[in-house]
Amino acid sequence: RMLKAALVVFVCAVVVGVFADVDDRTYCALTGFEPAEPRSLSFCHQFNDNSCCLPGFDAENEELFTTMRDVGLSCRIRGNVRSTALAKLYCLGCDPNQPKYVRPTSTAGTRMMICQDWASSSFGISATSPNLTSFDECGLLVSSSCLDGNGTAIPDRDRYVCGDDIVIPSSEWDNSLNEVENLEAFFNFENLGTPNFDDFNYKVVSTDTCSDAMAAMDDPNCLRTAAQLATLHGGDVTEFGEGEKCFGSASGLSSAIISVVTFVLVAIAFV
Repeated sequence: RMLKAALVVFVCAVVVGVFADVDDRTYCALTGFEPAEPRSLSFCHQFNDNSCCLPGFDAENEELFTTMRDVGLSCRIRGNVRSTALAKLYCLGCDPNQPKYVRPTSTAGTRMMICQDWASSSFGISATSPNLTSFDECGLLVSSSCLDGNGTAIPDRDRYVCGDDIVIPSSEWDNSLNEVENLEAFFNFENLGTPNFDDFNYKVVSTDTCSDAMAAMDDPNCLRTAAQLATLHGGDVTEFGEGEKCFGSASGLSSAIISVVTFVLVAIAFV
């Protein structure tokens, strides 16, 4: 019994240790606050326990997503539209990890990092309909920019105020570019990305951990650790929690932690 109790305490310590590693970089782009349990969200309901957005942002996400996919009765999405990859991208602003997807750079503005594996399997070469061809039959209704008398885009205008155009994303696929470059062009297509995030520049990034040499670069194609961020920006390593993250990564406990917990629970069963 003492051994079983000790093992239970060990499991609790492991789990608490994982969740106690709280990143100080938690201020949400939409609210300026730390993530918190919101009033009920509908479109981005997966973040009802902890969110970076308010119900008003959630309602706007749904409205703009519905408008973008409003391309004829025969093109209405069957089933749960919220489970589609594009709908998930529209909910990025509600993700409580959103602050950790941000990377300031000196050469490419403020980056919003998208995991390459997720992007490829959702829209790219590895997708069921590769290279953005899943939109070929219907296209997307994308907002047109509002222009001034000189033909210059007027900033901070709501989408669809100045008209719209049918866009077929696969027709924008450029075979002279690699997959990552094409996916970044898609995510950064004007007025198509996550609502209220037009000031960010999307980057498709590998989930590999940066070497120290790569971490020192301005905008590496990898994710920096907390220690590398502390070296780069100064400050204590604890200020950077788990280091950089990208949207689309697996959530929850890491596979290593799951393996340890599973092993201990099995051991408990035989004590």
